Amino acid sequence: MGQDLLITLPGAIKQTSKQTMKFNPSRHPRAYTRRAKLPNKLARLTALEAQVTNRRTAAILLAGGESSRMGRPKPLLVWGNETLIEYQVRQLHEAGCDPVIVVLGANEDAVRPLARQAGARAVVNELYSEGRASSVRVGAGALGEDVEAAVVLSVDQPRPAAVHKRLLSALAESGKKIATPVHAGKRGHPVVFTAGLFPELREVREKTEGMRAVMDRHAGNTLDVEFDSTVVLLDMNRPEDYEAAKAAFFSGVG
Repeated sequence: MGQDLLITLPGAIKQTSKQTMKFNPSRHPRAYTRRAKLPNKLARLTALEAQVTNRRTAAILLAGGESSRMGRPKPLLVWGNETLIEYQVRQLHEAGCDPVIVVLGANEDAVRPLARQAGARAVVNELYSEGRASSVRVGAGALGEDVEAAVVLSVDQPRPAAVHKRLLSALAESGKKIATPVHAGKRGHPVVFTAGLFPELREVREKTEGMRAVMDRHAGNTLDVEFDSTVVLLDMNRPEDYEAAKAAFFSGVG
């Protein structure tokens, strides 16, 4: 089971149950489930593409947003026979990510038990209302020194383990610093960063375009990994996005 940890940003102090970890930004800036049918093209990944390397990888799953456009908490949306937060944590674990760090914020009390039950490590961003960048900082701050690469993904971007595995494998082979999926000329998610960029992730700010700024600074060291499936572009902000994503994902279209 996961543990609750507190990552303290300036002006953001909260006590969590069980265990508290102090973080100094200046120093370190199974429930029963029905398996989704993978899109046909994605399911035909080669053994090489699906291989997970031996180096230690972690995941940062951003789940602290207010879900204002959706009208209900995104982590609690039904995805198959489980919640979206449980599905995402499970897929990241199956891809070899350990730990999976879930960054909580809004609706923390409702989401935390599900994240822990799925085996994730929960951290709390008290500044979640400032935007996604604040949660990236918190998640990056929780990464251990032995982690060599981290998958960064929002909870409303459901991805099967095969996507994470292929990105991690391709990045390891390339020697580059960042890997991102691409479909039909459009970049999707998740984004994978190597450890040398963790200090930059710990300093991202919304006003300076967050993770995008890190990617722009290292454009020459970014690997675009082409996917035939539209699954790498799925993003759910509104109820209609959610319904469309379910229809595409579970029908195997794309």
